[in-house]
Amino acid sequence: MGVVLSVLAQAEPVEHLHKTPAGPRLVTIQEFLQQAKVWGENTPVTVRGTVTHSVSDKTFFIQEGTAGTYVFHKPRVAFAVGERLEVTGYPSLGGFAPTMQRCVNVRSLGQGQSPDPAVVTPGEAS
Repeated sequence: MGVVLSVLAQAEPVEHLHKTPAGPRLVTIQEFLQQAKVWGENTPVTVRGTVTHSVSDKTFFIQEGTAGTYVFHKPRVAFAVGERLEVTGYPSLGGFAPTMQRCVNVRSLGQGQSPDPAVVTPGEAS
């Protein structure tokens, strides 16, 4: 079975790093955050979200609704804030909240809608 590279309208390649054996399930980021400890670090999952921050090393954060996670993946070209992605990888359980690591498939779904900023008072922020 060969590896397929697709070119999007924005000339962003779809990255297929290697195929997982059983086809990971598609879950919401909220479900990923809640269930990652149950699944452990050896269960691949797929999430979709919009890039909200692209770090200087090309890793990034994605958000879906009110839930978000950090994705430890360094694409050849950094993803743009606002780009909608589908990410398949494995939970990383260290730190404050689960993050996505060992990504086996990251692909752009085109331009997404940036999440609305939360409005908070100084008292709510403290």
